[in-house]
Amino acid sequence: MLGVAPEEPASHFSESPSSIMKKPVAAALIAASLALPALAIAQEETPSAALMDEAAPRADGVLSEPEAALAPRPFPVQLRFDNPDVKAPRIDYRVGYTATHLYVAITTSADSVTYRNRGWLWGDGWRIILTDSALGPRSARFIELIISPRAEGDTRRELAMAVQDGEQVYRALSPASTVAEARIADGTLFEARIAWADLAPFHPLFDPAIGLNLYFAKAFETAETGPFAYGHALVADEAIFDEGILSRRGVPLRFGDSGTAEGGGVWRLATRTVVAGQPLMLESPVSFRDTAAPRARMEGVGVLDAAPAGGSARWTIDTATMAPGIHALTLPGSDTATEVFVLPPLGTQALREHAQANAETVGPAGIESIHFLTTDFEQRLARLQPYADGSELVKDAVRLTAISARLNAGEDPFPPSDSPMRRGFRSLLDGSHQPYSLRLPEGFDPARTYPAMVFLHGSGTDDRGLLDRARSNGRFVEIAPGGRDSYLAYASPAAQWDIREALDKAGEAYAIDREKVVIGGFSMGGYGALRAFYENPERYAGVAVFAGHPNLANEWLGGGFPNFLEPEFLKPFAGVPVFIYHGKKDAALPFALAEQLAAALEEAGAVVTFSPSEENGHVYQDAATQARFDTWLKQFE
Repeated sequence: MLGVAPEEPASHFSESPSSIMKKPVAAALIAASLALPALAIAQEETPSAALMDEAAPRADGVLSEPEAALAPRPFPVQLRFDNPDVKAPRIDYRVGYTATHLYVAITTSADSVTYRNRGWLWGDGWRIILTDSALGPRSARFIELIISPRAEGDTRRELAMAVQDGEQVYRALSPASTVAEARIADGTLFEARIAWADLAPFHPLFDPAIGLNLYFAKAFETAETGPFAYGHALVADEAIFDEGILSRRGVPLRFGDSGTAEGGGVWRLATRTVVAGQPLMLESPVSFRDTAAPRARMEGVGVLDAAPAGGSARWTIDTATMAPGIHALTLPGSDTATEVFVLPPLGTQALREHAQANAETVGPAGIESIHFLTTDFEQRLARLQPYADGSELVKDAVRLTAISARLNAGEDPFPPSDSPMRRGFRSLLDGSHQPYSLRLPEGFDPARTYPAMVFLHGSGTDDRGLLDRARSNGRFVEIAPGGRDSYLAYASPAAQWDIREALDKAGEAYAIDREKVVIGGFSMGGYGALRAFYENPERYAGVAVFAGHPNLANEWLGGGFPNFLEPEFLKPFAGVPVFIYHGKKDAALPFALAEQLAAALEEAGAVVTFSPSEENGHVYQDAATQARFDTWLKQFE
């Protein structure tokens, strides 16, 4: 079967969407893609998109007359992997566009929509991938959207941008972008109407060399095999299943008559993110033959007049008096605002020097955190593409400005807070600065000691955002190491080293009872927690495994790593409390493995609390399980 992928909790993505059993599946898919005669239904010509009336395309679950008029085309590639041979329905796609939106529809002859978490992997669900085809068939400049249909009453996110230019982003699109799916007269319909403003920098008038790939996963299930999916694509691309590949394949997308950009069209921004005082440059790629060029509106600035009239429209927007933050720029000829990002002036080197000069107030852990945060900010700003979303940099710049202000006032730059905060340390392993996130209990009292929960992230992500939800019962110091590890199951010595150092550095800054530390993690982090305890059992009083896999490193990376189903690796767990949660509907990591892990640990003498969930898939635990976990944690208080 196709490998595994995690499912998202209701509020946010806790783990990267296509974090599958990466190495074997990627290898299998690469081999498959090289053997197209066995997998390709047909060899497709270059797809084309038809220009539509602005009001024509909708994503409402109804194939309207203008939408039905778009030419249906079969997917040229079908990927069955090693799944059972079942009769597949007919599946076609249609592509259209307007000056403001890209429209894609997929129709199948199946008689119903199947709703599964991570539908874009397990079915029914799909992905839209746009690439810069000017860079060739495979491009590092791309956007990947994921669409997972939701049954009525399921409020989880259905559409999101998952990856941009190799960076995991997982952000919602604007309300101008919508998707829908429905049963129709002769099958099922899946629609997406995506605003070009959400797809920057791609637009047929601005960047006509656009590559397209669609990947549609059709769900099946047999009594012998359980749930699985066939894949359908415009072009086979192993990167869809291997996030270690920081590029995507696409086929050139032909656009029909693009009309005229006279009085509107697409507008170039030199960059969407500037430091206050730097100008925002806006111009039209076309000349205006009217006596007066169109106008733009900028939140906090007002109406902008183009000059010179009768020629190319240009604006220089002064940001010197603008408050740092996210501002709305409404482009000419459009009612849709584009977000631009204004950063506060920030002297990162001066902040590092100021922290060092105030070592007594800041402390060693604070100095190392400031060094990490400022250096990380500099590096991310330098890598930021002109069209990329700068909202996270705005947040971080505002935070660094607040740290600087507290330093100037002679105050602790990291006052206790029950909100998640990112810290950093200088690694004793190699001198690099590494991140970790920290969350203190509500009503934190610096005069007392607290138990600690070290929580490890899943694959494809890092510590950022991991502590936005409570990972303990609210009475623990929560620590989320970065671990230098997005895909490698915490198997490397450096990952284990960073877990230890993150705990040590948090203990330098806050009073942690080192006899009451629990190590836990979700999915890949569940295996990481088992591995971290095995490496250093003297450091931890308990272990918590949430939807984990007892043999993940060997499955992903080959042999030579601990398999926590084997007795020789379970000896350190004798007498140790272990909490295991797993959903019975987990299509990513089989529930049977969790049962085997619980039995093997009990056989080894561990004190196991096993908390299965009847309805959950590969998601973090539900409220009932959290209540059981809260009770379990009381033994460490």
